[in-house]
Parts: sequence; structure tokens; C-alpha cells
Amino acid sequence: MTAPAALRCAGLTRCFGQKIALDRVSLTVPQGTILALVGTNSAGKSTLLQLILGLLAPTNGTIEVFGQPVRRDNQRQQERISYLCDADSVDPGLRVQQFANYRRAMNSRFDQTSFDVLAKRAGIQRDQRLGELSRGQRTSLFIAAALANDPDLLILDDPTAGLDVSARRDVIEAILATARRPGRTVIFSTHQVEDVDRVADRLAILDRGALIADVTLDEFRSSIHRILLGFSSLPPTPRPGVLSWHVDGNAVEAIAVIPDGDIDQWAASCGASTVQSLPLNLDTALTAYLSPHRTLISTTIDTVLPTLERNAT
Repeated sequence: MTAPAALRCAGLTRCFGQKIALDRVSLTVPQGTILALVGTNSAGKSTLLQLILGLLAPTNGTIEVFGQPVRRDNQRQQERISYLCDADSVDPGLRVQQFANYRRAMNSRFDQTSFDVLAKRAGIQRDQRLGELSRGQRTSLFIAAALANDPDLLILDDPTAGLDVSARRDVIEAILATARRPGRTVIFSTHQVEDVDRVADRLAILDRGALIADVTLDEFRSSIHRILLGFSSLPPTPRPGVLSWHVDGNAVEAIAVIPDGDIDQWAASCGASTVQSLPLNLDTALTAYLSPHRTLISTTIDTVLPTLERNAT
């Protein structure tokens, strides 16, 4: 049985003047999913999150959360959503308990006991001022506030940016703890591939406002391969589906999209006489998939990664 959708976007477009920040994005996120939004700077990740929260209105298209159009005046819908607030928007002179009181006033589902437990775990005291906390503690505090609402949908915009290893670990543990409740959905943007690898079960890749991949993490891994090819003569030009193609004499190291996983058949279709699979980590695979070179050749992951049509620039 298919889980109901926590989020559904259809043809979602957002423009700022002449600039297209999101371009006809269609995306469905089932409840219970941990979705990582990945892309380079200005890919549209933060814009999409703001649209989900109702902080921006679409220029075109539709967006629904829990089966209803997103509306800031829909209190019942909004109280089911929590987000990691921007540290710059919070008065550093506030004490931790004052901050908790403010969050409680915004959401009737706020639970003080849950907040206290999470804050204490990060070494935070009620009477401390926010400006006295370390960056990692502030992030932990804001996550505690978000989780204290017992949200059905948790939104995080690059939650581990700028944190040290210890603070990042605490944040990741908090996200994982959040996701353990059945039906709870987490959508987070990140530039940290390690976070994607450890936390996410689904991946959405944005590039220049377009959704270029919407796939489970396992499907993404199984569709992209790093291969060493040998040729009896000079190698040919790369075929469609190639993300990188580095020639060294009669040998080529390639990263390619091979949806059916039949590497031998794919290599033979390239005219290679020998083929060897090489290790490929998620970081390298994502970097290759987001490489500018992909606009010169087709890199659509045919039947495995449903994508929007890409236009070369």
C-alpha cells in the first residue's frame, strides 16, 4: 500500500523578477520519507523549502502539504510542520526559556519537557542567553525547539553547515531520532554528502531551478558506475549517459549512468575490448551528476531516475 503524500508539487515555479528560482518542479514525497535536497548554490533548494513553509507563494503551479494547499493561515496544517529557524532572526539577548516561551506561543503542540530534555543533552541551561551559546549549541537548541512540536513534517535548511564534527554528529542523531516515529517526514537541504549518506532514504537533485533527479538513494547508487575501459584503438567520443570520460592512450576511466546495471553490455556497446568496475563513493557520484559536462551530452537516467528535460546552455 502506497503511503499518503506529505508533500506534492506539480509544475511548481517561482520567479523573482526575471530570474527563475524554481522551474516547473513536480515532486511527491510520501509520508515517512527522509528526503535530502541536493544541488549547487542557487539551485533552488531554499526557495523550495520556503514554498513548503508558506513563506513564499508560487508564481505558477501547485504545492500541497498533507493533501491541502499550503496556506500560512491554515493553523492546523502549519502546526504539523516544524522548521529549523534562522539563527540571525532570533535576538541573541533572549534567554533559553524565553525562546522556548516564544516557540510555545507559536505552536500549541510545543512540549516543554521534550524541549528541556533535548536542550540538556546539548549542555544548554534555561537561563543562558542565546548569544552565549556556541554555534553547535544554538543549532541543537533550534532543533530541540523544532522537535518539541512533535512535527509530522520537519524542514531543515542545511542544518549542519559550519558545525564541527561533534556538533554535526549531535544534529544528525537528532534528525535520526525524529524520523523514528512512524509516518514522520523529514525534508532537509545539505551540501554535506556524509549527511545524505547517513540520514536520507530518498534524494532530490535540483539544478538551476529544475528537478533533475527524484529517486531513492539505493536507486541512485545502483544506476551510476565508475568503469575502466580498454580499447584496441583510440577511444571514441563519449556516448549518451556518460558523466565523465577521461582518456589516457587507449584506456578510458568513465563515470556513466547504466540503469539496468549491465556494465559488460554497456562497455561492449561503447566498443571497449576490456572493462573493469572501480569503486565509486556517493560524493564522487553526485559531483559527476552535477558536473557542467552533463549539459553537453544526455545524462537522463532513463527509466530509473525520472527527470525533467534538461536544456544545454
